[in-house]
Amino acid sequence: MPGISCRIGVEIEVYAREKGSDRPEPQPLGPERIKAFADTLVQFYNEKSGKALLRADFEHESHPGHHDSHTSSGHWTVTTDDAIGSPDLLADDDSVWGYPLEFVSPIFNFYPDSAWREGVEDHWNTILLYGEFHIDEDCATHVHVSPEAGKVWSSEQLKRVAQAVIYFDQAFKAIWAPSRREHDLTSSNKANNYKLKDLEFAECCKLIQECVDPDHLVSLMQPLERPGSGTTPLRSYAWNFMNTMKATTEEKEKIGTIEFRCAPGTLTAEHCLIWVEFGASFVQAAAQYGTQDRLEKEYDSTAESLKKFILKAREEEEVKETDRLDTLFYGLPESRAEGKGPDKDIKMRQVFDARIKELGA
Repeated sequence: MPGISCRIGVEIEVYAREKGSDRPEPQPLGPERIKAFADTLVQFYNEKSGKALLRADFEHESHPGHHDSHTSSGHWTVTTDDAIGSPDLLADDDSVWGYPLEFVSPIFNFYPDSAWREGVEDHWNTILLYGEFHIDEDCATHVHVSPEAGKVWSSEQLKRVAQAVIYFDQAFKAIWAPSRREHDLTSSNKANNYKLKDLEFAECCKLIQECVDPDHLVSLMQPLERPGSGTTPLRSYAWNFMNTMKATTEEKEKIGTIEFRCAPGTLTAEHCLIWVEFGASFVQAAAQYGTQDRLEKEYDSTAESLKKFILKAREEEEVKETDRLDTLFYGLPESRAEGKGPDKDIKMRQVFDARIKELGA
């Protein structure tokens, strides 16, 4: 089967401050302080880049990264996100204090030999020259995946991705960062989904195949109502199909993406790339190979099999760069799900760094 060319967008949540700066007092600071900080950062960034590659935008109240007008321009955008803090405040934790910012990437092409990795690396290299960055367990890295320009996900592709998400539900837990495994904003599309959690895989596939359009698929994969626990926003699942709904894809500022939400906050280009590579590669593979028959016959539900599933699409596209996926899956990932692996995100980052150093030796 020919490979599927995709486009990706990345959202990076961090707390930021100027290098060597003292903590302003008292709080609250007011939104003008964070805007002034962002404006100074933008000026520095663009001077270092030699052209206007970063802009600030605080016009939208929340989730500005989901607006196509931001991501299609070729610029990175610095903004804020209510998931990690109000623009009126610094982070609450003294150890991570800084302005709560979100960096939203331009749309990158995701295919062999495209320059998206360099785009992410250049971004990190530039912002790290300007400031100090911190993360806590509320910070995340989100990856939006859509087909190549001019195309939308077909109904069959969406269903394949949904089926693969359900099939590898347990495998995901083995590789998620500790802070993401039980986070309120990264619910499992199966284990935390009252419509699917008690069903066998074949029964889940039957319901998925019966969905007549993306709206029905979203209501199945990300139900709004959660009996006994109130309501949860549709968006707050590990794999978010909300931007594929008819009501959103018809809006001018929506981008028709599948969003991977379970990556933790990151502090380096290399760690960011590991999670982006995983999220985009999984969606790309699932859109091609996520049929019930193929999943059940060729794969089991372990992390090692999940890696094999992802790499199949890369092999057919002759993608040679797999070190980042190797780093993510390194170290008997099944043991992580049993509580034998890193119990803190910082320990997981240390495992990544050791493996990156080993591969680069």
